[in-house]
Amino acid sequence: QGVPQRGDPAASPPEDRTFVLPTDQLYALKNLREIEEAAYSRIPYTSRAMIEHGSEDDETVANNASAWSRYALVPRVLRDVNGVDTSAVVLGHRVALPVLTGPASFHDRVHPDGEIAVARGVSQVGGGAVIQGRASQPLPLIIEAAGDAPCFFQLYTAMDADGVAMDRTYVRKVLEHAASLGFLGVFVTVDTPNTGNREKTFGSPQWSDSHRTTCAIPMSC
Repeated sequence: QGVPQRGDPAASPPEDRTFVLPTDQLYALKNLREIEEAAYSRIPYTSRAMIEHGSEDDETVANNASAWSRYALVPRVLRDVNGVDTSAVVLGHRVALPVLTGPASFHDRVHPDGEIAVARGVSQVGGGAVIQGRASQPLPLIIEAAGDAPCFFQLYTAMDADGVAMDRTYVRKVLEHAASLGFLGVFVTVDTPNTGNREKTFGSPQWSDSHRTTCAIPMSC
């Protein structure tokens, strides 16, 4: 009740609304769908549009969601669970929970701590993180918040934050900087030579350049 309908800018909360959900309300949510709707009711439309929509007609977004319905959990009953171990080795590093967070951007648009909060959460559950090269928070602070959790760096090879083609020297400096901070490996994005045509996001009157994140990899970070 009171949740704005998707795609309705008029129903969106104001840009300065506090979007951190109180703990008691968070635990009252029963499933991921309710968590998603609660989040959309508390963040600005520009942020919601960036998260919810993809490029062109959103066909890939729809396929990504429907793909999960083709997989099912296989129940295994009457099994000894005294020695259950969920740990795994991911890219040479053991984690208690074999889950890595994806390198999405705009984290600070849904939580004031941005990727720092994600890194902190990953550290608490024993997982790992892939941090976007254009993160909204300084990379050293993200690494510090992750503690012993393994962190990997995501790299765009085609364009920098300003849409300028990156040369090998720049890429080398970026990777050396990431390694010096403690990143353990690199995830290279190779399918984004140009920014996608995000019609529903960039075409919104609520969207402006002020909502674009800045690259967090300059050597001063």
